[in-house]
Amino acid sequence: MEEQINKKQRMEFVEYWANYVRNNKNWSSQQAKLINSMLKNKILTKEQYLSMKKNN
Repeated sequence: MEEQINKKQRMEFVEYWANYVRNNKNWSSQQAKLINSMLKNKILTKEQYLSMKKNN
């Protein structure tokens, strides 16, 4: 039962963001601002970010 709830929540999350990307032409620049801010404030290192990108 819990697995079904988690799957439903994941699908809702994916649908939400897919819709957001489709309807917001500047989503890429918003994402860049977030990543740059995380790097600048040392929340995330460049190596961590590149590692995450590599694994996707």
